[in-house]
Amino acid sequence: MDFIRKNKKYLINFLAILSLLVSLYLTLLNFQGKGLQCGLNGCDKVLSSSYSYFLKIPVSLWGVIYFSSILILNFLNKINLLKFVSTIGFLFSSYLLFLQFFIIKTLCPFCLIADLSAILIFLLIFAIK
Repeated sequence: MDFIRKNKKYLINFLAILSLLVSLYLTLLNFQGKGLQCGLNGCDKVLSSSYSYFLKIPVSLWGVIYFSSILILNFLNKINLLKFVSTIGFLFSSYLLFLQFFIIKTLCPFCLIADLSAILIFLLIFAIK
């Protein structure tokens, strides 16, 4: 636990960069109109569902915005804004996980990386002092 506590900021950055890259990749594929073959048949089903857009914007692009914001706020040490933004990410990612498990009934590994990263970032910010 000491390692996590001492390296919390770096762990948040790592998760945000990892998920930013995943979100950029999914956004690029979306704008190119290409399907995603992840070998599990879940990617295309999730990414082509009606839930893959929020306010007419691809969820992956929201991920780019979210994880970029986390990186910037973490770098600038804006703790209160970081808490606020990570709470939004936690709630939205929990909703997206619910959709994958219970509504769409299939999983996209790339989406899971981003969703679980947002939840872990939230936990790092709030649970690890």
